[in-house]
Amino acid sequence: MLCAFLFACAGSSDGGGGTGPSGTAPAPSASGAPVVSDSDSAKAAIGKTVQVAGTALNAKLGPVVSVGGLVVYCFGRQEWSTAQVGTKVTVTGTLEQTDEFKAEVGPDGEQSAGTGGRDYVIRDCKVEGSAPAAKEEVDQGGGGW
Repeated sequence: MLCAFLFACAGSSDGGGGTGPSGTAPAPSASGAPVVSDSDSAKAAIGKTVQVAGTALNAKLGPVVSVGGLVVYCFGRQEWSTAQVGTKVTVTGTLEQTDEFKAEVGPDGEQSAGTGGRDYVIRDCKVEGSAPAAKEEVDQGGGGW
């Protein structure tokens, strides 16, 4: 899980460095929703209902789909099940880009937990061809952060 969190936070500060052609609109899926496969196609699809097919991973912030160097948080579910982690999943929903989870720097230079910012998220993320993942209890450890 730590690996997924670190991977999710490792994005560049400019919102990505995808491999797709810059400024090109994402290709539509069979359902007609644009397919997001890298940061360039994600930038072109912000605010639209999209389809993302990639690898399911669990990060500290929540479940993610990783594809083409892009990490998209899949909110609306607690986490991917053990059976789903590392497998290919396809999700749909409205793509947003947000600084809501960006780490903050305090007056003495201390940094809070968080991401690098400009995170791609799909809220109320729908998984295609799959039943919702079972919600598992997560041991919070009882200690502080």
